[in-house]
Amino acid sequence: MENKPKEGQPLQVADVHSKDLGSFSQGKLTVALPPRSVSVVELTGVNGEVLQTYEQIEFDDTISDWAIVPATKMYNHGFLEKESLSQLDSPLERQELAKLVVNLYQKITKSRLPEGRGDTFTDLNNTEYEKYINEAVQLKLMQGIGDGWFDPFRAATRQEICVVIANLLHAIDPQKEITLQDVTDFIDSHDIEDWAMSSVAYLYKNNIVSGMPGGWFRPLENVTKEQAITMLYRFCIHISLIKA
Repeated sequence: MENKPKEGQPLQVADVHSKDLGSFSQGKLTVALPPRSVSVVELTGVNGEVLQTYEQIEFDDTISDWAIVPATKMYNHGFLEKESLSQLDSPLERQELAKLVVNLYQKITKSRLPEGRGDTFTDLNNTEYEKYINEAVQLKLMQGIGDGWFDPFRAATRQEICVVIANLLHAIDPQKEITLQDVTDFIDSHDIEDWAMSSVAYLYKNNIVSGMPGGWFRPLENVTKEQAITMLYRFCIHISLIKA
């Protein structure tokens, strides 16, 4: 394979965990790849054995530089599907959020989607996301908006995804309590709704979510796909599922 790292040479690979180094004699990682792609790289040990293979990812121009590492790691750990890696600057729909968190829950708990439709909403119309939406509701990760509606195509807000991630944490570890607390670090902290305040505070204090430029949080602003992936990446670090 072209550019295959050899024993004693620096690894030319984007952001690999130290545990993947195995018996490499050169432990320092360098990032020397095109800024918006991850090349196919085989990591080999001193005896030539393949320790890890990273599949090529070609990002389009919609991804921000700060989202490349989170997206790469989440994909290579199997937490993202390839179709999730395009148009990353676009708003994340509620149905897409349901699929993201249910897939992550299944990977973490090694569970599978149950058979059957479960609770259904009148506005799903047998979409490809219906099974994920129903499971997200059954797991208490998400909920409908009332009157039998889920509003699957509406973009999720920044405060909304904070609540969903906090619910995911509780679903994985029922003993984990998100205690009632406020966050006052942002200019617009008063715009964070009561039902989201504790979740935003917990995620912010544990470096899972960050603010926006200028000291704002923008709780009612639509969350983008790359923001959501980055938050879920930090969540995985928080629960020691991924190494930073």
